[in-house]
Amino acid sequence: MDDRRNLMVVTGVLFFDDPVPYDELKERFEDRLTRFDRFRQRLVEPRLGTRPRWEEDPQFDVENHLTHVALPEPQGPEELQRFVADKMDDRLDDSKPLWHCWLVEGVGEGNALVVRIHHALADGFALLYVLFGLSDNPEEIELPIGELPPLPGEEKGAVRSDRDTDDKTGLGIDPFSVGESVVRGFTDVVETRARSLPLRKDPETPLRGELSGSKSVSWTETYDLDDVKSAADSYDATVNDVLMASMAGAFRRYIEEREGEVPKDLELTTAMPVNLKPLAERDEQLGNYFGLGFIELPVGVENYADRIRLLQKRTGVAKQGAEAYGMYALFNLAGSVPRLVQDTAAKAFRERITAAVTNVPGPVNNFEIAGSEVTDIMFWAPTTEDIGVGISLFSYGGEVRIGVAVDDNVVADVDTLADAFESEMREMLGRKGY
Repeated sequence: MDDRRNLMVVTGVLFFDDPVPYDELKERFEDRLTRFDRFRQRLVEPRLGTRPRWEEDPQFDVENHLTHVALPEPQGPEELQRFVADKMDDRLDDSKPLWHCWLVEGVGEGNALVVRIHHALADGFALLYVLFGLSDNPEEIELPIGELPPLPGEEKGAVRSDRDTDDKTGLGIDPFSVGESVVRGFTDVVETRARSLPLRKDPETPLRGELSGSKSVSWTETYDLDDVKSAADSYDATVNDVLMASMAGAFRRYIEEREGEVPKDLELTTAMPVNLKPLAERDEQLGNYFGLGFIELPVGVENYADRIRLLQKRTGVAKQGAEAYGMYALFNLAGSVPRLVQDTAAKAFRERITAAVTNVPGPVNNFEIAGSEVTDIMFWAPTTEDIGVGISLFSYGGEVRIGVAVDDNVVADVDTLADAFESEMREMLGRKGY
């Protein structure tokens, strides 16, 4: 799914108020990351008639994947945003394992760790497993999404979770079973998915356009998670409903500023990854166990409460779970057929989706790496095909922050879109101090 305009690489930033030392971070990587085979293996391109395969990198060295740099003056937020965006434009070195990190000095009084990991290694939940495994005390991390599995080579510990569930998938539905015939199964799934894939092309708006391959990133201020939950409770809605309604409003504000009046019936389709394997069941193989759900945002609806009511009808565990399992099956089956058929399947998404959005609940409490507290976390999931807008919703330490990544030819000023989110969140929360 890699495209020169949209690389399938997950990008994240961890912020430290007290600088984490390079040597101690390197030692932590050597101790923890190398336990996962994929972080020591490179991807070997196929020969005629064969498939790509993983093999151990004979020259593997953590120092080949961890670079120590400093931001240019004046070392402010804009310089960090530009640094992250520049890295997002670059391909990872495919002669080595597909990941790289930069320890960046000049970020406030501390420093930051910029992380890039190819999606071929792992999905978002597997990467959370890896990330939390770097902490000084993984067993003390409190999660709202189930238990953290032990690191490879360690016995299961008593990792705290503030919720228990008997639902294996976390979605309320049974695991999907792939059919017995790959070719027939691929055809059947494609026909079935045609009923839930967005059938129409999304309208032309300032959020769509030809991709340039050059990225920009931004992020909003943080919002108290309890305040967001209170706002959701007042509408008898979920936090996800509220955030998606805010996204629809932010898109409305952005379009209105550029085109004037927004049609009342304007709806834009978003694709949202849905986790299909609980965090507690993740293991050292990492991998990808997610599907896609599709949500039509009521961008043309001005009233916030009306947007939430519409989204409550369009979202939900059963609907998005069923879609996600179907898409997961489609991805797996497409991977078993010739490249030409894979490309045809990928083209089915073109012009049908305006934005990709990822919503991940992170730890309730802050954690430390090499003695330095991680004070904030940001990430951006990759998009694909012709999608030029990616939105990430991440909660950490009782706060929520929204990340925005755009193609420069689609959205020329990424901060304007981030500002639209902030205006929408302030109006939704209706509280002083935001």
